[in-house]
Amino acid sequence: MTGIMFVENHLEDKNLIKKIHGPACGTGGILTSCEDYIKRRNESIDVVLWPRS
Repeated sequence: MTGIMFVENHLEDKNLIKKIHGPACGTGGILTSCEDYIKRRNESIDVVLWPRS
């Protein structure tokens, strides 16, 4: 599911900041899954999770 969210995004570009909002009241699993996915594609992206898990 995480991969589908980022199909059209340019995760290989430099100096990016990606903000990911998790509106559900859960464990934050989708937030950390998104962060892991982005960092595997490009470690230079600053990932901001909200709300913080």
